[in-house]
Amino acid sequence: MAITLATAYNGAGSATDYCVDLSPVSYAATQLETLIAAITNIGTVSVTGSVISISRTDGNLTDIQGWLVNGFANLELADVTVDPGIATDLAAIFSSNKLGWYSVSLDSNSAAEIKAAAAWVEATGQGGKVGFFNTSDWSNTNSASTTDLMSALQTSGYTKSHVVQNNQQLLSYAGCGNAAWCLVQSPGSYAIAQGANILGVPIDTDITLPESAALVVNAYTASTPTLEGKSGNFFKLTANVRASFWGVTPSGRYMDLTIFIDWLYLNMQADIFGYLASLPKVPYTQFGIASVQGVIDNRLRTASNPPYNGIDPTQPIIVNVPVLASIPTASIVARNLVGVTWSATYTGAIESVSLQGTLVL
Repeated sequence: MAITLATAYNGAGSATDYCVDLSPVSYAATQLETLIAAITNIGTVSVTGSVISISRTDGNLTDIQGWLVNGFANLELADVTVDPGIATDLAAIFSSNKLGWYSVSLDSNSAAEIKAAAAWVEATGQGGKVGFFNTSDWSNTNSASTTDLMSALQTSGYTKSHVVQNNQQLLSYAGCGNAAWCLVQSPGSYAIAQGANILGVPIDTDITLPESAALVVNAYTASTPTLEGKSGNFFKLTANVRASFWGVTPSGRYMDLTIFIDWLYLNMQADIFGYLASLPKVPYTQFGIASVQGVIDNRLRTASNPPYNGIDPTQPIIVNVPVLASIPTASIVARNLVGVTWSATYTGAIESVSLQGTLVL
């Protein structure tokens, strides 16, 4: 953990010092280091110039809260915990239990740990796992930074992770809270933006996450509705409402869409396999091909109705299957049905409104 104090004002102007700073940054850092070191079970605390380093004791987690309020607005927090082997741990969990879980969240959310977990999650591919994480690193809100966590994940173009900036509490577990909110709902029936009121998670305000910083994390606004910035997320008190913004993955794809795709992919597979296994034989005839077509169409129709509503029922839902005579003999001999395709329209969500009005007197 590293806490950096920004350079203090030294009173210089027109080559003349009009005042003397009686508490330079290095002195303030030393005094804070003394106070922090006195905390029980804090681990090892040291200071170098303006940087206070906290090395936690093994078996413990260090939490920091409220570092941007109460007169400490210049503190810059960075969790520099090294990756202890997250990918190895996740691989071992997956090997032991492949299907009994879907989402990954971490108790310790340093940039290195999140990068490792997100890379592993991404490698599970379509129908695989997803990740929900949170970070408090100040560099994510610094427009000049291109090597921070959110920038790195954005460069990688990940579609299966959701990362929330939280400037209120290091151990906010906003990522875990988002996962809990999303995964109890039917895929396709929700959007994270605005709706995800994560109870128990401290929410940012204009003090802890000013608009300028929020727009670095994600530049989406009603007037410019494009997912730009660093494709990150935040949880902020807006118009007196606890609201989430904007529910995206580092690639810019919405996380609810990723989850719906995984759900549809896995359930369509299960439907087809279940149908093939339910009969002594599905004949490789035009009738047999049409029966498979019906299974796929049924899953898409299910996805278009409550409680899912993930596919727009007013738009065409099409499942194309080949004519038996057009199928290569090798595929028939191998008993593999090829050439099946489908198309449908995903039901999006209204998350911002642009309007213009005229008041007539």
